[in-house]
Amino acid sequence: MQRSHRCVGVCEPSTINVPVHQCRVSKEEMWKVYDVFFDINESQSGSATRAEYFAFIGKTPTVLGLRVQRRARLGDRFRDSASPVSVVEFMRLFWRNLNDADITEMTEWARLRQAYLTLLKPGFKASDTEMDRIFTNLDKNGDHTIKASALVEAGILSGSEVFGLLKHRRTNGAPTATIDRLIYKSVICPFLREKYVHPDVLAKLRDEEMNLNQSLQHAFVNAAK
Repeated sequence: MQRSHRCVGVCEPSTINVPVHQCRVSKEEMWKVYDVFFDINESQSGSATRAEYFAFIGKTPTVLGLRVQRRARLGDRFRDSASPVSVVEFMRLFWRNLNDADITEMTEWARLRQAYLTLLKPGFKASDTEMDRIFTNLDKNGDHTIKASALVEAGILSGSEVFGLLKHRRTNGAPTATIDRLIYKSVICPFLREKYVHPDVLAKLRDEEMNLNQSLQHAFVNAAK
């Protein structure tokens, strides 16, 4: 007698064959190559210009940087066309056998990596512009929220750091897994500022804030006279 298939609510995981895409490139390998693209694309616009490329070459790149740009044949590409090279085109130039599924997954990895590398740029100040750029890169669905797990996946925060920051922010009794802009600005940004801004830059920023506050106080006092 043939047994009927049992399905309660949703099918049990063991009864479903869901194809899992296996990217041809590992995330770690992709990030090493993307780091070079990030260095070339000084403006962090997502598309490297010919001027940025020649500026990069003029700075005496690392051995990895030279190998990556040579394998991608960026010099030939910019001789053929002056149009900027997007991160997707860059990946296709470096890895010639990528399919659309690979590109989709690797583009998401690039967004995570860009968020992390923004924090490591020399002179990072945690300005509103910089912090907004990080949020936008982590906002996978464009719905003005980010997953707490994205901060961990990008290497920005550890799991324990995320838990410590969000343990009092609860959804259905559990620490929230979704971060909106309000939580990001009020909880995450101050922590990232303390963690990633260089102490010398941080001290300078604090001095500037103190001087600004003093100037405002003097202005209010003088206005009240």
